Amino acid sequence: MSLVEVTAAVAVSSLLMGTVVSLAIALKRADRNVRLADIHSSRLIELAETLRLDIRQGTSVTLSGNYALVISSAAGGESRYELGPQGCERNLGIGDNKTRRDLFAIGRAESWSIEEGAPGRHPLYIVTLNRPKLDEDAKPRQMPLVVYAALGADLPAESTAASTE
Repeated sequence: MSLVEVTAAVAVSSLLMGTVVSLAIALKRADRNVRLADIHSSRLIELAETLRLDIRQGTSVTLSGNYALVISSAAGGESRYELGPQGCERNLGIGDNKTRRDLFAIGRAESWSIEEGAPGRHPLYIVTLNRPKLDEDAKPRQMPLVVYAALGADLPAESTAASTE
């Protein structure tokens, strides 16, 4: 083999190895993004179900600023959903000094919004978790979380009658 042939073989192998390494890095990055999106999606589903259950067992739903959603219960406690940099934190006031905290790692969220739906014995509430708007060059915009729930639907008839009076 001549020096020219060896140089050409080394150049072709270098280009081939560079392509393989860059593909491996891109695949690893894509795999990490898919895993993170899967974690956020599963935690978002858990948040939606927990929020729906709290509303169905609650007596009132209010906003405390854009970042905190407060659901009062018939027993006098409250569930407070606060948005932070890591996701949504649920603080459940059980008694005087007892609290329970749950963190839903859902990624960035912008604000809560509440709409009252159909009125009635168990009024419908539509709670929306608004996601941040990203640049057009960035990832596609994340969809908002929308939860429909009837306030107090899981409460016994006696406690709903007492709370509406």
